Amino acid sequence: MKLQFCADLHRTRGVHWLFLAILLVLGVVHPLHAQWTAADAQSAFNSYNNAFYFNPSGDNYDYRSQQGSTSTSGFWVGAEEIEIALDAYAQNPTSAGVTMINQLCNGFVTQFSSDWSGDTYDDDLMWATIAFIRAYNATGNTTWLNDAETNFATVWSRGYDTTFGGGIWWNVAAANTPSGYKASASNWTFVIAGNLLYQITGNSTYLSDANTVYSWASTTLYDASTGRVHDGINSSGVQDGQYSYNYGVAVGASYFENRWSDTSNIATYLINNLSSGTIGGYNVMPNYGQGGTDGGGFNSITLRWIGYVYTHGAISNRNVLSWAQTNVGLGWAQRNSSGLSWNNWLASTPNGTALYSWDCSNTVAGLLDIPTTSSAADFSLTASSAVINLTPGSNGTATLSVAPSNGFNGTVNLSATAIGSPVGVSVALSQSTITGSGVATLLVSTTSATPGANYLIAITGASGSVAHTVFVQLALPFFNLSINSSSIALDQSGRATSAITILPQNGFNGKVQFSRPVGLPPGVVARFRPENASTGTTLELETRSDAAVGINMPLSITATSSALTQTVSATLTVNAAIGDRGAGVPVDLSAAFNGTGIYPNGATYSTSAGLDGDGYSYSANLLTSARVLSNALFKFGPAGSSDIVHGTGQQIPLPPGNFTTLQLLATGISGGATAQPVVVTYTDGTTSQFTQSFSDWFTPASNANETDAVVMPYRNYGGGTEDGAPFTLYGYTFVLRSDKTVQSLTLPDNSNVVILAATLTRQYLGDQVNLSSAFDLAGIYTNGTAFAANAGIDGGGTAYSANLLGNQAGASNIVVDNLNFNLGAPNVNNVVYGTGQPIELPHGHFSSLRILGSGIEGDQTSQTITVEYTDGTGSTFKQNFSDWFSPQHYPREFIAQAMPYRLLAAGTEQSQTFNLYQYTLPLDAGKTVKSLTLPANRDVVVLGVTLANDSFDERGDSEPWLPEGGWPGSK
Repeated sequence: MKLQFCADLHRTRGVHWLFLAILLVLGVVHPLHAQWTAADAQSAFNSYNNAFYFNPSGDNYDYRSQQGSTSTSGFWVGAEEIEIALDAYAQNPTSAGVTMINQLCNGFVTQFSSDWSGDTYDDDLMWATIAFIRAYNATGNTTWLNDAETNFATVWSRGYDTTFGGGIWWNVAAANTPSGYKASASNWTFVIAGNLLYQITGNSTYLSDANTVYSWASTTLYDASTGRVHDGINSSGVQDGQYSYNYGVAVGASYFENRWSDTSNIATYLINNLSSGTIGGYNVMPNYGQGGTDGGGFNSITLRWIGYVYTHGAISNRNVLSWAQTNVGLGWAQRNSSGLSWNNWLASTPNGTALYSWDCSNTVAGLLDIPTTSSAADFSLTASSAVINLTPGSNGTATLSVAPSNGFNGTVNLSATAIGSPVGVSVALSQSTITGSGVATLLVSTTSATPGANYLIAITGASGSVAHTVFVQLALPFFNLSINSSSIALDQSGRATSAITILPQNGFNGKVQFSRPVGLPPGVVARFRPENASTGTTLELETRSDAAVGINMPLSITATSSALTQTVSATLTVNAAIGDRGAGVPVDLSAAFNGTGIYPNGATYSTSAGLDGDGYSYSANLLTSARVLSNALFKFGPAGSSDIVHGTGQQIPLPPGNFTTLQLLATGISGGATAQPVVVTYTDGTTSQFTQSFSDWFTPASNANETDAVVMPYRNYGGGTEDGAPFTLYGYTFVLRSDKTVQSLTLPDNSNVVILAATLTRQYLGDQVNLSSAFDLAGIYTNGTAFAANAGIDGGGTAYSANLLGNQAGASNIVVDNLNFNLGAPNVNNVVYGTGQPIELPHGHFSSLRILGSGIEGDQTSQTITVEYTDGTGSTFKQNFSDWFSPQHYPREFIAQAMPYRLLAAGTEQSQTFNLYQYTLPLDAGKTVKSLTLPANRDVVVLGVTLANDSFDERGDSEPWLPEGGWPGSK
């Protein structure tokens, strides 16, 4: 389910009602009265920017989706991240803040234009509309106000109708269909945006439209008797999904509509019912969608609106503020050494990991938007020490002090909790109550079995609806890891190293053992020198000539010492090798060259020329004159002169011969090109026809039969400069009839398809296993095809898209990691799950079995796969299968294709990333294979199987890829 979200506000102009120039007024906060200060909030914002704020080009700035990535957060998340910059400006208005807001809005418009109607989600447009209204208020830039007004009108025009009695559609593409949905996210945000536009412009139409939608939403999506907010409504009725961001925007909408009793009612239900645990009697906000999914920043939206309406007097329940302060204080206490706090507030934020910006937004928004003080009778709770240093088996103490303010004279009830219930840790208080002012002692004890780590102890003092929580860290010896280069790049047949440092914490002085990195793609070998170390090691990576190429493939490196385990993350990019020695017959494209798209660095040329006609080109210095991709040689045209082929439907002669593949090095431009025809004609007049999508050189789309052949850190510009962002040249593989002689290649009639090199090869593509008799469910459908709600790959109405896999026209093939896999025809049984039956294998000697498949309904771990040999012996494997939505990068698992959506039973698309994985299982090449038995598990599905002969170099591997029990594995 695609989930969406919210917004906020700022100052107005002219004689209209003065909207506050700041979202929240945070005055000077005495440190005894708060767990954080305004300075802490700005520090958290700075840490967030250090990790995620970047400049893709010109004066256009964005937030990267993940540390180390150059991918931006996307439409609605990007809009919400503009709001975080606005929150920081509201707390501390500066000229630098104005510049940053303008730069972020520039980046947003550069990426998505000023007309957002191409996004079919109405709530997406409303998140951005609210952000741009606030941006206008902060900067005075009327462009942002004009964009907001234009797109607000778009949503009203296309999104509102009287289906279900009124309201705004969530996704207008699905309006009036069985999957049509009117969501809280699209309706409450519309009300907020309409009110803000009215306050700025005085145009009563905006207010009237907002009132109309609020009247419907408050009776349809809200239960006034309880305060419960529903997620939406469709033809099946009200859908009662419970998400915090819906409560946040409902609170904001009811505030603007002067329904303050509803504002308080909704907030009270929120704090009492949505929870992932409790601290000091207060619910901890749910941990939504950790890992870069749509839900990661739900709580940032909630806290923004709770803070706003509380400071504007619409909520009088002090419990709401205490709840919010408890949550934000907890998030801030769980930050890592870089000042980042993820969205799992019940666990410490790890260091040295590729955190997602959306996940880290919640704490930043809370620090900026939730007030830390109250003018009413209050008290402070402080600890004598922020850290208690112990060794396992020892005890420690800290003094807790209560001090009244503003005439407070009540009794404070104390409680203490070790968050996460760590093994062997117990906490106690010398007394449970303090009246007026006083002190108590926190007693902490551990056992010899307590693992070394930093643990968080929460001490809460509560008196009626007023509560404060202070956090004390329990520090036991452990270690962290740091890698000097977390983004590792190398070529096929290449080597690379990266130093890993062991960082002792709290007096740790042991040795650690490094184990084989998780996530290594096929053909990449890892070694540690040394494997057992006290200060650090060097990770050495080596690639085979046919290693899987790809960009930013995640690696997880683990080290252990007794009961302690730590990991550090990195990404690996593997490119085609540089050189002019390789297999295959290069195709002479010189007669077809109709453009120049490769220039030496520093060359000047027309800024209306280049690869894309806008002055940009590949760098000849980076690309070189030839590349070898998985042993196939590709030669490029002469740099600086005619050297590329734009598709015009032209026919290109091919060197005659019998070949297994035609391979191209090519790219799409201007957004790429989908479903393009590529035709190979044979000398007997027959043809092989292919439909291929080509990714834009800046935005890899992971199309079927497409690989990231060469990823370059910049491209050249006609002015002689470099454009510093990753640009990719892609490899495409088309499987030919090797029993026929090729004659010609016909390219797509589309100038956005650009070919740089072509080669014919006779490479071995593996022996494909015939699964047709084993297929037992339909898990691949063509786009737009409806199927039963209890059918599909998961039995719950979802499926892979044949259009994305390339088998929409019938049984087809897909090339993954230089091997061919057969796919069944769509809309019929085309996927197999194990039921205990053996599947016959082509008899022969093979070194590996490759499986295309996935886990569904969650990760499927320790699944048994058996290969039987003709001599009666067998190889048995225990394999983990990631869920198709959430890759875990298990050993022997590699993402074969990441798809931008899956299909739903109604024939619609659900826009999130869903994966198909390849699993590589080594065989005893000295034996003849007979049959394969898949896991007897409905939630492990297989789309294709191929047997291969390849070399496995396990030198230096601490976890060699062998079946259980090693060879021969007698059954």
